[in-house]
Amino acid sequence: METFLINCLHAYFYFMVYSFGGWVVQGLYVGAKDFRFVNTGFFHGPYVPIFGFGCLFIIYIVDRLSMNPFWVFVNTFWLTSVLEYITSWYLQKRYHRLWWDYSKHKFNIHGRVCLLNSTLYGVAGLVVTYVFQPWMEDLVAHIPLHAMQGIMILFTIVFGIDFITTNREMGRHKKALEQLHAHVQRAVGSVAYQDESFAAAVASLQKMQENSRHMRGFVHQRLDEAYQSSVDRVNRHVQEAGRRMQDAQSAVNARVQEAGARVQQAQEMVESHVQEVSQRVNALRQERDKPASGANGKAASEEAGAGKDDAKQAE
Repeated sequence: METFLINCLHAYFYFMVYSFGGWVVQGLYVGAKDFRFVNTGFFHGPYVPIFGFGCLFIIYIVDRLSMNPFWVFVNTFWLTSVLEYITSWYLQKRYHRLWWDYSKHKFNIHGRVCLLNSTLYGVAGLVVTYVFQPWMEDLVAHIPLHAMQGIMILFTIVFGIDFITTNREMGRHKKALEQLHAHVQRAVGSVAYQDESFAAAVASLQKMQENSRHMRGFVHQRLDEAYQSSVDRVNRHVQEAGRRMQDAQSAVNARVQEAGARVQQAQEMVESHVQEVSQRVNALRQERDKPASGANGKAASEEAGAGKDDAKQAE
């Protein structure tokens, strides 16, 4: 039982060291064309667990199935290819994203694995088996058990916190991605909610960009550029949609202003007609009142004349 626990501790130590070594090799490989080191890790810490698991497969499965370097190469070739394919499928299923894409490479399977990288993994299997692992076994034999336990406890705490933190960030990223899709669909389907939906889509995209470091992936060297390109493409679509909405809103405002001007013009015309009709009515009333005034004056003068005649007769 004690031997089994010690072997498990050694395996865990190998996992830690090879995860760190894979992070270093991957960073150098990705940044070689630009003469710089690129942090391609999925987690915050300097380790890539897929390389640690791959090396454990080589140590405890491939080496035991292989009798010579040829079979070490062949078994590493197919086993790491299966591991890479399953990992790619799971991450895409979990986070709605293809983390690396070999579709432009010859002899690829669904863009998840390709002949070139699988061949490099086969060569890496030879290097691990015949170069690094003998040295690692010698190193482990000289490290005191209590010291190794302390290192593993510290690594477990750090990696556990990193794992929880990264998964929370990825959960927020996934939620923001789903919200972005929902807002864009709502904006496309309903004109009335386009302004509100596109504003919400931009907010969701900004939340995704807060965790952009994790979107760079950890295997394929073109993923950083591909992710930035996808972000720029989404930004362009959102900005273009925003411009279209502004143009449509400006056109609507122009038509509303034009309609308002026409209504105001029609109202002024109605008021002018009302004033004209009112003036005509007043004129007709004045013309009607003039004859009546003349007849009344004539009758009054006749009555005054009759009064004068009566007075003379009385005298």
